[in-house]
Amino acid sequence: MRRSRLYLILLITFLICASLYALFPSMKLWSMSDAHKEEIRSTEPQELITLESKAIKLGLDLKGGMHVVLQVDQSRLNENERRDASERALEIIRNRVDQFGITEPLIHKQGGDRIVVELPGLHDVERAQALIGQTAQLEFKLLESSENTVSLLKKIDEALAQADTTLIEEEEIETAEDTLAGEEKGKESDVVKDLFGEAEEEPDTTEDTTSFLEEEEEPYFEERPFTQYLESYEGRSGFLVLQEDKPMVELLLDRPEVQELIPKDDQFAFSTRAETFQNQKYWGLYLLKKRSELSGKYLVDARPTYDQFRKPEVQFTLTKKGGRIFARVTGANIDKPLAITLDGRVESAPIIRSKIRDRGVIEMGGVASIEDATDLSIVLRAGALPAPVKVIENRVIGPSLGQDSIRKGTTAAIIGFLLVLIFMAIYYRLSGIIADIALLLNLTFLLAAIAALHATLTLPGIAGIILTIGMSVDANVLIFERIREELRTGKTIRAAIDAGYKRALLAIVDAHVTTLITAAVLFQFGTGPVKGFAVSLSLGVAISLFTAVVITRVIFDIRKGYRTLSI
Repeated sequence: MRRSRLYLILLITFLICASLYALFPSMKLWSMSDAHKEEIRSTEPQELITLESKAIKLGLDLKGGMHVVLQVDQSRLNENERRDASERALEIIRNRVDQFGITEPLIHKQGGDRIVVELPGLHDVERAQALIGQTAQLEFKLLESSENTVSLLKKIDEALAQADTTLIEEEEIETAEDTLAGEEKGKESDVVKDLFGEAEEEPDTTEDTTSFLEEEEEPYFEERPFTQYLESYEGRSGFLVLQEDKPMVELLLDRPEVQELIPKDDQFAFSTRAETFQNQKYWGLYLLKKRSELSGKYLVDARPTYDQFRKPEVQFTLTKKGGRIFARVTGANIDKPLAITLDGRVESAPIIRSKIRDRGVIEMGGVASIEDATDLSIVLRAGALPAPVKVIENRVIGPSLGQDSIRKGTTAAIIGFLLVLIFMAIYYRLSGIIADIALLLNLTFLLAAIAALHATLTLPGIAGIILTIGMSVDANVLIFERIREELRTGKTIRAAIDAGYKRALLAIVDAHVTTLITAAVLFQFGTGPVKGFAVSLSLGVAISLFTAVVITRVIFDIRKGYRTLSI
């Protein structure tokens, strides 16, 4: 009996040490000030990342972050594709978020075509939103030849110039006729004077108007209404468009007379991002072949890296079939540009220098960073979404709300904890203090288990911890009352303790098991905060059963030799 008690004491000691070890990162992180965290983030970022990974994870309601509701656009899918479109999109988004590095994200379906994404502790909201919502249709397309591109641009200039000339002629003639029709003979309006100048004799309205439009030396339209916004530089594929001119270029390209001129096999496409060139921001504009030479379905891997000039890029690997296709395309188009497009926008358009087989590089255009290369590699590895998704709800929960929740939850836990400690110590005296020790160990083991299992602590989780405090004391109350009853019957202290634990054990196990069943159901069918509550409650109930039946029993076994029992 003594040997078994020794083993239990060693086990309890080990659990206490292991719990303190598991809680050390959390205590160290929570004791740091924000200024100290920022200092470590700038000097030793890996140290802070490691510390955060080992500490207790806080949920969206405590840490702040982003709550996004996405809707899968199934309008262009056939009936077979619609059946599992949402499930496929859910899995792809989950893979992207996991690779993005968000700790304990919550991703689940809502209805038939909606996906809810919660990202706790997120700081770069725009980056995450772009990563989640990007369809990521990767395609390799050839650029149109320079001769055909120049020819098309000339036709666009001529068409826009002609359209603007016709519009100006009609407006000027109508204005002149309407003005002169309302004047008495021998008088000139201010508008006619402005257009034709002072006349010594009464002018013939029709002849003067026609003469003005025909003989005007300065045209009313630009000679290059479209290409005036485009700039080309030697060694570059495509054209550059100033950032402030981009809306105008898009407007001109959408005009019907321009759309009629663009060949059915060609398309204009902008770059994925702006770049700084000669101290000004430009967007790339490319004339591409619509035909896709190779799609992203042949991609098996993509990794961010740097080139020899420390510019970020993405190295990709293709399947054997994809490698054969890519070798055929690149081998037949050496010294020609090949556009790498993502969702219809050009990521880069490098010149093919040699035949490429199953490995290649995607150059990051514009002022891309290593984070952009990382995000691109993530979406390429995770695969393309089966259909476009749009954000229908986007809420950012600030950290101030999380800090307020933590403060209020912590205050409630401390107040409840202290009240229980005081009540037990007063009502059960020394035995109550033993129950308080078990309660402290219960709380320590519970927080350590949350940290060790990398579970997420949410506000409902804190409520589960507070509920566990009461349940852990309840088991001790049952045991103590049974011991008191046995002592009243005249039994010895040893017999009373043995009988008290034996008779209370069934009721304690029954209460804890039924609570565990309820928590399991909540975890299985609940979502989000409900699961957080179920996790903390389940752990708390199991640990409470251990502390009440094992830890306090070891202490009471030592007290069996006492002459009196303070209870």
